[in-house]
Amino acid sequence: MNPPYRQLIVFTICIALALLAVKLMEFQIAYENSYWLLLFFFLLTFVNLKLLLNFSSPGSDQFLMIYFGTAAGRLFISAGLALLLILMDRGNVIAFVANFITLYFLFLGFEIYSILSIFRKHSEKTSENE
Repeated sequence: MNPPYRQLIVFTICIALALLAVKLMEFQIAYENSYWLLLFFFLLTFVNLKLLLNFSSPGSDQFLMIYFGTAAGRLFISAGLALLLILMDRGNVIAFVANFITLYFLFLGFEIYSILSIFRKHSEKTSENE
């Protein structure tokens, strides 16, 4: 497994532990199906990173097309899931939205951090070769 995938697994486990702590403290903001949301965002981020790493190389023009394509796909898939779950479970809308937005931005931040670290490694290698 490549380092971004290992980091993604560790990141997801840390968030799962934080969700468990929030549920054990019985806060009202904890959504009852938050672990399914966590699994959804883990898979979505995994697929986005896999597509970015497999179909482009850092520094190429193709990278931007693939990145913006995966970002748009992530946005539309996430919005579709949010709309579907809001319509299905209207009683817990506030808890769902709070958990959904928090997880969305956490995993989006992780994805951006991973991409920047890949670019940093790539730029350091190219500067050493010059």
